[in-house]
Amino acid sequence: MKTIKISIRSADLFRELQKITAYAGIKNEQDSNDCLDRVATVEADLPLLSRYRDIALSRLLERLRRFLVTFDVSEEDICLTLAAGTSSDDSLIASIQTDIFSYIISVMAARWFGITWQQRAAGYEADAMRHISEVTAKLLYHRPPIRLRKS
Repeated sequence: MKTIKISIRSADLFRELQKITAYAGIKNEQDSNDCLDRVATVEADLPLLSRYRDIALSRLLERLRRFLVTFDVSEEDICLTLAAGTSSDDSLIASIQTDIFSYIISVMAARWFGITWQQRAAGYEADAMRHISEVTAKLLYHRPPIRLRKS
């Protein structure tokens, strides 16, 4: 069994969510000034966003429990170790980390847009499900065996 260590900084999650919500608020073609103020996250929202992060992590652990070896979360960092088969493809590790990061962001954004802009929430929830499906598929993927030829 091979292990994959994933580490994500909470500050990176919050920064990415701030970008997403600000961008969505600015790109709204209807009442853009009001929408930006209503949708974009600010520092005062961090306690609520931390709760959304914890909800996303809870859902992540539920989905990946059969692969989970260790899990550690603090205010600053999220660290998890996942088990993969011995013939899993090491080149997928960076992609797995990106998909886990994107899953957490999508769940957080879906929660946030659920209270600020309901029309966008469903799209982020669908993105989250796609990302977690990709993580599972990559963890289950095995390289085809390589036959060695005698020379």
